[in-house]
Amino acid sequence: MAIAFSIALLSVCLVMLIHFFSGAESIELKGNANSGEPIQVALGSSERRELVGGASEVFAVTVSQGQLLRFSIDKGDLLLSTTLYGPTGTKLFEHVSQDFEIVDLSFPTQLAGTYTIELRSQERAQTPRQVELRVQPLTPVTPLNRKDSE
Repeated sequence: MAIAFSIALLSVCLVMLIHFFSGAESIELKGNANSGEPIQVALGSSERRELVGGASEVFAVTVSQGQLLRFSIDKGDLLLSTTLYGPTGTKLFEHVSQDFEIVDLSFPTQLAGTYTIELRSQERAQTPRQVELRVQPLTPVTPLNRKDSE
């Protein structure tokens, strides 16, 4: 069991290092339509916004190394893509949801710094729709919550 976990952990680290050094999927975020800057979100707090079709909001969360970044998005039935970028601007993951649900996501941080979360409406209609991003307090990464994140 311990050997399998060690191999899985090494595999995850190797993939992250390859992405980090290759610059794969690295982009510059444009920020929010109103200010051009990401909205800083405090740990344990939430931000409510309205999105129209094709629009996005970008949020920034400062995280220390070795912590589990956990957040949820209450989006109703909005077709929404959620993308997490690391402190270097590297795309860490993308999640698309079209179901009526609250999306719960987590990521074990390898680097300390500011992580950005982009919420983008995939809807075509220009009718404003409510979304709420909730960022949970940080917890140390454990083998169990690392497995849950994967």
